[in-house]
Order: sequence, then C-alpha cells, then structure tokens
Amino acid sequence: MWTAPLIWVIVEGETETGVTAHQMTDRVDQGEIYGRRRLSIDSDETGFELHQRAASEVSSLVMEVVHRIQTGTLHSIPPIDIPESHYTSKTPYVNALDPPNQTCQKIHDVVRALSSPLPNAWYDHPLGRWLINKVEKCDADTEASIRSLAGENNHFTQDGNNYLVAMDGVLRIIV
Repeated sequence: MWTAPLIWVIVEGETETGVTAHQMTDRVDQGEIYGRRRLSIDSDETGFELHQRAASEVSSLVMEVVHRIQTGTLHSIPPIDIPESHYTSKTPYVNALDPPNQTCQKIHDVVRALSSPLPNAWYDHPLGRWLINKVEKCDADTEASIRSLAGENNHFTQDGNNYLVAMDGVLRIIV
C-alpha cells in the first residue's frame, strides 16, 4: 500500500489540506499534534506544486515547534475530527482513467494530481497507453461534434488532437 495524502486531496476534489507536526506512534496520524498549517488548494494546482508548497510550510512549522520546545511553551492542540481528513491509498491504480465512469472534473483532478514530474495519469487506448499530463474541457460545439463522431468510444482522435469522452462532457488532451 502506498500513501500520498497530498495527491489524494486533489484527486478527491478538496479545496483545502494541511500539514501537521505530531508525536510519532505505532499508528499513522495518531500521535499528539503540536502544530498545524492549513493550505488552500487552487483549482488548477498540480500535485507536485502542492508538494512544494507543503514542504515550505513544514520547514516553518518545524522551526515554530523547535522554538516552543526551547522556550518551554510546547503544548498539544486538539485534532480536527473530520473522518475524511485522512487520505491514504484506495487503489494502486489511481492513475488509470475510466472516462465512461468519471466526470470531466474527476478526470481533471486525477490528471492535475499526477502531472509531471509525478507519474502521469493514463488512458489505455486500444493502440497503446496514452500518458496524460493536462486536459481541458471542450466547448459545447466541439463536445457535440466529438460525441457524434466517437459513437460508443471513450476516446477520439481528430486533426492531431486526442479526446476523452467522459460521463458529462469531452476533454481534449493537451500535449
């Protein structure tokens, strides 16, 4: 099992996440909490960008906790008791896109969570795997045209562009 909470918050469409400083115990995320930083998540922020911002927050959080230890003012703070606030692996294949069973927003979130330099999202096309680093929702006219041409297919290629047909729309794969 792998864990990647900052990837999962994007995959799950969250708008906020955070980092904590806590006592290490035998169980994940169960120790006393000594500091916390909240981070808003931009709607187009990638998993890598979020990791970079979180790493910056961890540095300042560590400095704060060390200062409190040195000054004798360290005390625990209550956890945020939200069951869905802990993300770990739900499947080893979050990268695999399934357009007929996913909305455009879900596909967008998976793709941005896993954009380069992280392992990309992919779509298993009959002619080979498409690695996908970015997508954009098509306008209504393009969507209607692609849906009519694609028929029952979940993918379509036209004029050098690749498209995914999702539950609620069509996405163009950006190269």
